[in-house]
Amino acid sequence: MHETPSLVTIFSAYIRKDEAFYHELDKHLRLLQHQEIISSCHYRQIIAGTDWAMTFNEHINTASIILLLISPDFLASDYCSSIEMQRALARYIAGDAQVIPILLRPADLSGTPFTHLSCLPHNAHPVTNWTDYDEAFFDIATGIRAAIKELRNGKVQGLPSGVALPGSLLPSALSGSPQPPTQGNSQGIASRSRRKFLALGIGLGAIIISSGAIWYASSRHDTLSFTPKSTAHPAIPTAGSILFTYTGHTEPVFSVAWSPTGKRLASASYDDTAQVWNAATGGAPLVTYRGHSGLVGTVAWSPDGNLIASGGFDKTVQVWDAATGGAPLVTYRGHSGVIESLAWSPDGRHIASASYDNTVQVWDAATGGSPLITYRGHTAFVESVAWSPGGQQIASASADKTLQVWDAATGGSPLITYNVHLYGNKYGISSVAWSPNGEQIVTGGYDNKVQVWDAITRKGVLATYIGHIGSVESVAWSPDGRHIVSGAFDSTVKLWHSNTSGNALVTYTGHALAVSSVTWSPDSKHIASASYDNTVQVCQAI
Repeated sequence: MHETPSLVTIFSAYIRKDEAFYHELDKHLRLLQHQEIISSCHYRQIIAGTDWAMTFNEHINTASIILLLISPDFLASDYCSSIEMQRALARYIAGDAQVIPILLRPADLSGTPFTHLSCLPHNAHPVTNWTDYDEAFFDIATGIRAAIKELRNGKVQGLPSGVALPGSLLPSALSGSPQPPTQGNSQGIASRSRRKFLALGIGLGAIIISSGAIWYASSRHDTLSFTPKSTAHPAIPTAGSILFTYTGHTEPVFSVAWSPTGKRLASASYDDTAQVWNAATGGAPLVTYRGHSGLVGTVAWSPDGNLIASGGFDKTVQVWDAATGGAPLVTYRGHSGVIESLAWSPDGRHIASASYDNTVQVWDAATGGSPLITYRGHTAFVESVAWSPGGQQIASASADKTLQVWDAATGGSPLITYNVHLYGNKYGISSVAWSPNGEQIVTGGYDNKVQVWDAITRKGVLATYIGHIGSVESVAWSPDGRHIVSGAFDSTVKLWHSNTSGNALVTYTGHALAVSSVTWSPDSKHIASASYDNTVQVCQAI
């Protein structure tokens, strides 16, 4: 038996089509780093058509836990027979590493290399086949933590060297309800008390509350009474009418932003592009920007409408001409982690960028260069950032479960810190937006709630909106200040009155999968929403 290090290294393998799942999973693995449970996370993105026979990733040889994010697309790739996979299984047989398949969607595992491995969730019951999805997600989280605990205690055991892995089908892998756990897979079972413990403070316990958007929404959409809407303009648009659906992207769309003039929309996608298109008609993209070397996760227009800033997995923010695209005018490289959110200052001179490196940085929008401010008030990755309408303050939300307001000119200590778990939010917040008068901030939470906070006097929560059945991924305040819009993993967009808590005024159900981003038109008459179904839709508001 090898000597298990005190800190565990994790390696994940996933197909590119499942990038959205890994994107969220990685966030919560990083929380384990902050808890000093794991030392680092590495990954391998599987790209169709790659010759894996001659490919090898050095991290597969050193990781203590190897996660395989399995879906039909994963099994259809050549990766299952690659040198990397063979090495991972050899290390498992020798007792040098844990190999954990995570079954996302139903797939035929017969004849695969995984038939002797214990899958998560327990009994290899796919996540999308569970009646209670939270039970499945907590089961996965608990199983990973249990595996880490075994490794840290030096209790890893592999199969005898003579055992061949391929050749048998995992029982109960594809059908039926979850069965009582067997001794071999009991580490994946989450009891009620352990679920409560995870929810109170273990970051990984919220793993799929803020992830699994594609699979949660696709498996539930038949119960959400989803009815596809026509992309044609209705004769008389009414509240909830979908005016058109934009289909220019080939992968999930993660961000959408309306231009200040109201004539254009910009969108960012996992297909590695940002696109600009006509907000009145959709149609073919007017500009397709290809400056990033990886997934593009966020876009923001400059206040004058001439420029767009985009950020993504290549850890850069790029500023480019909104009319032509072309080469980036500015490339900012101040962050050491994925760029999660962007906001322009109201005067257009600066950009605030939020990153997985736990910081928000403020920098010159014209030159890039070194950061003017590096805000280090958060202790975990920063989910969302928003500049106040007056330009004097910035609000930021983090995986550390805090909403912080701080001086945009100096950074320093936060002016206001709201620990959202003290207000009933056990999982944290994903999105922030200021009211037009600068007196309130609206947040979307992984607890499925939309909340309005006092941004001036520290009074805490002023209003709470309940109606989503999936975590809220994006919120936006209408420019006229009258309404709030939210988009969630339940595939819906909801419109709320901004002054009082209550039921949603309108619920939009046009998307087939989770909603990742929402934005208002400058005249407050229309809403654009981006989704994991690869589309952007424009709807009539009120």
